[in-house]
Amino acid sequence: MESNFSTDRQRYEYKDWILHDRIFSEEHMYGFIERKANAENMTMTLRALPFMKTAHAGQTRNGREHIPYIYHPLLMACHACALGLDDDDIIASILLHDVCEDCDIPPCELPVNEKIREIVGLLTYKRLENESREEAHKRYYDNIRTNQYAVIIKIIDRCNNLSLMAGSFTKDRMVRYIEETMRYIIPLFDVIKFGFEGKYYNIAFLLKYHLLSVMESERFMLVD
Repeated sequence: MESNFSTDRQRYEYKDWILHDRIFSEEHMYGFIERKANAENMTMTLRALPFMKTAHAGQTRNGREHIPYIYHPLLMACHACALGLDDDDIIASILLHDVCEDCDIPPCELPVNEKIREIVGLLTYKRLENESREEAHKRYYDNIRTNQYAVIIKIIDRCNNLSLMAGSFTKDRMVRYIEETMRYIIPLFDVIKFGFEGKYYNIAFLLKYHLLSVMESERFMLVD
């Protein structure tokens, strides 16, 4: 039987698609994390949630819709929970991971324990005086590699950004972002696979599949 696929495709006007930067509600995600934290006595997460919300107040994500910035850490936190990474320190660190870099708040002022402050500090990118971009990136990712929790959070961060930031990137910016991901993020998976006493080996596979499949799709579109 002859396929009608090409005919159907010609009739379908993809230009009529409505594109969205938001795929879930930040209010619902906030409530989910809050309820989970209360039920499981995740004290650091309960401290991080309102602090993160206040710190990022008025900030928006890049994109067409300018959605509240807290959408990003909340989506990352829900992603981590769905993977079974619902450790209190991990979720609290995810919620706070951009607070120091974007809100000019030093790690010592975060209302959490020292372990989380260290993780957030490692995830805070800062280019030193007279340091090239390449030197800053190498130092940043070398430091992240010293902490297994920082590694896993950075990978989830990149999964989130690559999945939902494509619409706000220029073509050249997306090319640079993919190349940076291949150079610095993909090697971090070895830290997860061989760290944590093998506890997160399967999670590393899922995250790597997510990241590589999204990148391959975007590279096909860039080539076209």
